[in-house]
Amino acid sequence: MADVTEPTFDLVSHVRRHLIETLRLIDEMEQSIGPLVDPAEAGTGDE
Repeated sequence: MADVTEPTFDLVSHVRRHLIETLRLIDEMEQSIGPLVDPAEAGTGDE
């Protein structure tokens, strides 16, 4: 059983690390370009 547990835990921590990094990149992108707003809800302002 120990043989199976170790690689599984490594895979989970590996995926978690990439997920956290991806969320951090998305957060940085939103801060640089502003929040991602649906244009239909926001309106264009040239009406």
